Amino acid sequence: MSTIVITGASRGIGRALAREYAQHGAAVVLLARDVDAIRTLAHEIKAAGGTAYYQRCDVRDREQMRAAAVYSKKCLGHVELVILNAGIGVPAWMEDFDSAEFRDVMDVNVQGLAHGLESFVPLLRSQGGGIIAGVSSLADARGYPGSAAYCASKAAASALLESARVELRPKGIRIVTIRPGFVRTDMTARNEFHMPFLLEPARAARIIRRRIERRRRVVQFPWPIVWATRFVRHVPNWLFDMAMRSARKGEGVKAVKAVLGGRGWCCALISMPVLVSCMTLFGTPHPHISNRGLSHMKRTIVAMPGDGIGKVVLPEAIRVLDAAGFDAEYVNGDIGWDFWCSEGNALPQRTIDLLAEHKIGLFGAITSKPKDKAAAELAPELHGKGFVYYSPIVTMRQHFDLDICLRPCKSFPGNPLNFIRKSAAGGFEEPVVDTAIFRQNTECLYAGVEWTNPPADVRAAFETHPRMKAFKNVPGEDLAISTRIFTRNACRRIVRAAFEHAKQYGYKNVTVCEKPNVIRETSGMMEAEAAIIAKEYPGIALWSTNIDAQMMWLTKNPEDYGVIVAGNMFGDIVSDGFAGLIGGLGFACSANIGREVAVFEPTHGSAPKYEKLDPSIVNPIAMIMSACMMLDHLGETAMSARITKAIADVVAEGKVRTYDMLKLTGGAGVFAKGAATTQQMTDAIIAKLG
Repeated sequence: MSTIVITGASRGIGRALAREYAQHGAAVVLLARDVDAIRTLAHEIKAAGGTAYYQRCDVRDREQMRAAAVYSKKCLGHVELVILNAGIGVPAWMEDFDSAEFRDVMDVNVQGLAHGLESFVPLLRSQGGGIIAGVSSLADARGYPGSAAYCASKAAASALLESARVELRPKGIRIVTIRPGFVRTDMTARNEFHMPFLLEPARAARIIRRRIERRRRVVQFPWPIVWATRFVRHVPNWLFDMAMRSARKGEGVKAVKAVLGGRGWCCALISMPVLVSCMTLFGTPHPHISNRGLSHMKRTIVAMPGDGIGKVVLPEAIRVLDAAGFDAEYVNGDIGWDFWCSEGNALPQRTIDLLAEHKIGLFGAITSKPKDKAAAELAPELHGKGFVYYSPIVTMRQHFDLDICLRPCKSFPGNPLNFIRKSAAGGFEEPVVDTAIFRQNTECLYAGVEWTNPPADVRAAFETHPRMKAFKNVPGEDLAISTRIFTRNACRRIVRAAFEHAKQYGYKNVTVCEKPNVIRETSGMMEAEAAIIAKEYPGIALWSTNIDAQMMWLTKNPEDYGVIVAGNMFGDIVSDGFAGLIGGLGFACSANIGREVAVFEPTHGSAPKYEKLDPSIVNPIAMIMSACMMLDHLGETAMSARITKAIADVVAEGKVRTYDMLKLTGGAGVFAKGAATTQQMTDAIIAKLG
């Protein structure tokens, strides 16, 4: 097959299929929401001598899907194979069932498939035939606990494809249903349990290509999971229910004994293979079932206290997570000033390895000092060995490409630190602040490309710019240069993330906060990309502010701003400004999110002068809120909401307040003035969890 269209081509099986078919000489059209990812993939295929085209397409959008079919015809001429691969999965437990999340899954997995059939069937009929392959799942066999949305969507997808297969075969269109088992993708990468017969995407893609070429009506693999799901599909309901409950609790052997003892040998002979099948699938749970209720299956979180008060607040956040029922193992990650002084590296390789393995980190705070002071505090045996201090959190962001930084700033009712202003009538008013700042996290001035006394070739390169004439006679030792670097892909990714967040949470505007009237090239690039991307979100207004003006307006009308997006430096500045409106850094949380790894941290510093105070005086809320952001990222949204409500209740009640909430100067004497300790604040939040 020489002309292929693939939806959901930005990652996982879709990306692997694109590479597989391109390697075998096919021209491919790549369709996905993440246009940056498919653009990169298309360039990769072209660099290897292949042919690839790409277009942004959200399968949930009927018109975008129709436009994609027209685009595919234009690029390929004759379309031989369409692979409708786009799909998502989220946990769906009945104890906190969310119909909105259910709808999201159905919109992509079923409605998206329907849009694909509607758009491409007429195209294939007009050219005399072709193949449409739709990706379902072996999870379509039954309704598994915790996976109601995913199983229902895949059952519907399989039924839809089967109906289409029967009807369209006489019209020259062959329909193929693809039912994979466990495949290593971004979706399954979050699972903290063993997945039997796990396949790499490249191998799955190879199996799919070969079996489609062999004219299989249904492509399903691997065979042990296929066998297990076939068996489970036909077992009696009472036995299925018992097996699922036992598999969830990890009590398969106990269940077998119960059957042997209570239902007789005949039932036992039936039950044994059923339990074996269910334990094959769920003795380690299904990839789309969350860990809730699976006490023997724990997530692993890399806990990095760091320096100063990071060592105080991170344990408090873990206490709250434990009280809320979050089941996790925490492994310590070494990071911070002590390791710089003793090893010459504030972010040791062993910590990088832990994050690469476990993907999720909780981070406290770090101490950073100027270059000269950092060098002076190295262990004597490390002096003169070329060690240079770099901020470990900046290094971590760049190493793992944690390019999206989200800093939500939302005021809690009753917080005495909330911003108030004088009203036009002469009284006072407290505007509700609810602003999400998206900060590009890996580039700009934080990229670290800078020199004092720049090398001759570097200086010569800079002096090709006419504006450098003003510095021509400055001696090298008196000249320092820091570069502000923006790349187009990074601008696109952070702006799109901002618009997607606005769309998901109902914000009415996205504001680009830069300085394009002065910093024309870098700020100008982000402004230009935002203008292009904004056209894809017609219901969301695009605003533009200069950073200096924004800092004025945030105390004039902060309630007007929904989502703000900026480069690294200006994003840092404006997020601290908004944090001041909601109570200061004791309430400011953040997420650093990459394609594979995510790290969550409060935005405050290490405040080493408070570390040794016993009892501690610092406010743990920012750290606890950062842990809530981690829960949201992991799909534990109900648990996150419970903790957030508990914090809101404590703040509104006003009985327990740390020194900052009482507007006191920090020190051991704050307790005599009514301030709560760090631990007392945590205790109050835990008490509100119920």
